[in-house]
Amino acid sequence: MKTLKLKHLIMLTCICLLLGVGCDDNNQETSLNENEVGSLLNVFELKYGDSKEINDNEQSIILSINDIKDNVRVDCSLMDFGDSSEGSLNIRVHVYLQLGDGDSYLEVKSKPCGALPYKNDENDVQDVLSQINELKSAPANLDDDSYYNDEFINLFGEGTAIEGTPFKIFIAKAIPFYYNQPDANIDDYKFIFIITRKN
Repeated sequence: MKTLKLKHLIMLTCICLLLGVGCDDNNQETSLNENEVGSLLNVFELKYGDSKEINDNEQSIILSINDIKDNVRVDCSLMDFGDSSEGSLNIRVHVYLQLGDGDSYLEVKSKPCGALPYKNDENDVQDVLSQINELKSAPANLDDDSYYNDEFINLFGEGTAIEGTPFKIFIAKAIPFYYNQPDANIDDYKFIFIITRKN
């Protein structure tokens, strides 16, 4: 009799534990995966020495540029990579962002061949917003749910998820590139970043 009650108690405990774990909201993935864009949160310019606070009423982070690695040594529009895009995969700008005041850093890569070039006419942020709005309003979105996501990644790259947050960051535009200003130092660079949020 005791063993039967003990078995029932153990079985009931296991069921309760399983149900409890299944209802735990903390186990949900908060970050966007590589092929997800998310919903637009912010578009902004950032250069070395400046910082930007990203806030969505649930979470806030402060971003600043710590370092830059520019591997865009050729103008890809003048190159022939044949049928393979693998030749352009290493031609990118890498921006190392500091998250807040801590020792946490995030590497953000541009799309292959570098980010879109600046117009440098004070309208670069608005230009990126206009491009995103054009993608959203494209007639192809009516027929294909993945159109916006795919075209966004083609235009701005796959972006980088900011660990522990629902945010993802993309390099939309950059100036200069190594091929047109090889003697540039970190103070010469400017970037337009896009922040998206997991839906």
